[in-house]
Amino acid sequence: MAATTMVWTDYAILEPSKPTYDKHGKPVRWKVQRNEEGTWRCHCPAYIFSKGVKTCKHIRRCIDQQVKEQAIATPVAVAPAKSPHRIEAEKVFDAMCAAATQKAHVNVKAQIGASGGAAMVDVLMARLATWMPPAAVTVTTETTVVGVRRITFDD
Repeated sequence: MAATTMVWTDYAILEPSKPTYDKHGKPVRWKVQRNEEGTWRCHCPAYIFSKGVKTCKHIRRCIDQQVKEQAIATPVAVAPAKSPHRIEAEKVFDAMCAAATQKAHVNVKAQIGASGGAAMVDVLMARLATWMPPAAVTVTTETTVVGVRRITFDD
């Protein structure tokens, strides 16, 4: 049976806010990594020598950072925009109702009702579509590539 090896991806390198050096004179930096299964690991002594659940404050900080990034990246539902044809049809419908109300001295829009008004706007929109140029649609996409994060950490 062949042994499978875990592929660890660097998530962040944490540096203390006050420069600290190890016994070899190199600056202290903790590398936090994650694998495909979602397991975290850190190269600090607190993680290496922890018993039971393997964790440390560096991993907790990275998990908090990941939650913040996901909250920012989560798409927000936006109501669909009205087409220019529909906006123009609603303007024409409102003008027609205002003129009829002025002549008849009765609120024509209230007598037509919401469903009747929507049906009239749909008919006007279809008629205006032949006179107005098609609406331009612009689609933009942004791709953000997140590499290894450099986080200053208070140890």
